[in-house]
Amino acid sequence: MSYGIVRVQKFSSGSIKGIEIHDRREKEGVSHTNKDIDWARTDQNYDLHPAQNRSFQKAVKNRIGQLHLPKAVRKDAVVMAQVLVTSDHEFFEWMLPHEIQQFFIDSYDFLAKRYGTENIISATVHLDERTPHMHFNFVPVTTDGRLSAKDILTRKSLIEQQTAFFEQVGKKYGLYRGIQGSKEKHLETVEYKHQKVLEHTRELEQDILYLEREKTALMASVDDLRGIVEEDNRLPYGKKTKFGQNILLKPEEYHTLEAAVTLTKWENYEKREMRRKIERLEKRNQELESRSSEKKLETENQELKAENQKLSNQVIQLICEIESIYQSIDRLPNISEKQKQLTKEGKLGVPLKNNNFDFER
Repeated sequence: MSYGIVRVQKFSSGSIKGIEIHDRREKEGVSHTNKDIDWARTDQNYDLHPAQNRSFQKAVKNRIGQLHLPKAVRKDAVVMAQVLVTSDHEFFEWMLPHEIQQFFIDSYDFLAKRYGTENIISATVHLDERTPHMHFNFVPVTTDGRLSAKDILTRKSLIEQQTAFFEQVGKKYGLYRGIQGSKEKHLETVEYKHQKVLEHTRELEQDILYLEREKTALMASVDDLRGIVEEDNRLPYGKKTKFGQNILLKPEEYHTLEAAVTLTKWENYEKREMRRKIERLEKRNQELESRSSEKKLETENQELKAENQKLSNQVIQLICEIESIYQSIDRLPNISEKQKQLTKEGKLGVPLKNNNFDFER
C-alpha cells in the first residue's frame, strides 16, 4: 500500500541559493546534506517548468518586484516555498520511465493551477536518488497580489491540499491518502535511512550464515589436522626430524594443511569486515534515531536496533567459537608451537622439494 507524499517547506532569501545548489546539483560529486545521491545518474534529472530559471534568487526577486509591494520585504520573510512530491520506493519500482514522468507532470499541473504558473520558480525531478521525487518551488503570492506564505500555506489549506492531490492525481495512480488529522509525517530522508538500515540488517544476517559455514569448515580442518597427527604417529622410524629441520609430509597431508591456512586467512578477513559492518550499522541506527520524529518509525527502529544487537551478539558468539577452535589446534599433540601459530595466522610456508612435499617448520 503506497501513499502520496506532498510535503511543504518555507524558505527565506538566505536559504534560496542552497536550495538551488541542491536541486540543480551545481556542485557535481559533492553534497553535504545528502550522501545518497548517485552522481552517475544525475544527468537523468529534469525540470518540468518551461522557464528553466538558471538563478532561483534572481527569479524570486523578479517575481516579487512585479508585485509592487508598498513596503520592503523583511530579510526573514518567507519568499519561496517548496512542495516535495513523491511516494515510497515500491510505488516507482515497477513503473516505466515515461510513466514516472507522467506522474510528475500531472503533479506539476495540479500545483501550477493551485499556486499560479506565474509564481513558479522551478519543478525539478530527481531520479538520481533511491526514490524519485519532485521539488516544486514557488513564490507564495495571494490572489490579491500580496507576498504572504502565512495566508496561503495555512494548516487548513495544507490538509485540503492532501485531499485534492489524492482526488486529482493520486487516485489515478492507485495511491492512498493518509488518514486526515494523523500526526504522522512523511519524511523522505528518514524513510530512506530506515530502508537502508533494513538492507544492512539483511546483509548482516547473510554474513552470519557465511560465518557459520566458515566455522563448520574450520572445525572440519581441525579434524583433518588430528588425522594428520595420527598419520604422523604411524610414520616409519627415522622419518621424523627435530624442530628447526624439515618434516616429510604426504601429498594429502600437505593439501589439508594448505586448505586450513586458506580458511584461516578468510576467517580473519571476515571477522574484520563483520566488526566494520557492525560499527557502521550502529552509527546509522544512532543517526536514524536522532533525526526521526515519526513515532511509528521510531518504534520500528528501536526494534530493529534490538534485532541488530542480537545479530551482533551472534557474531561475537561465532568469533568466540572460532577462538575455541584455535585452542583446540593448540592442544593437538606432535605439532610444534611454531607450526600451530603459523597455521592460525595464515603465514604457514610450505616449500616444495621434488615430489616429497617437504614442509618448512
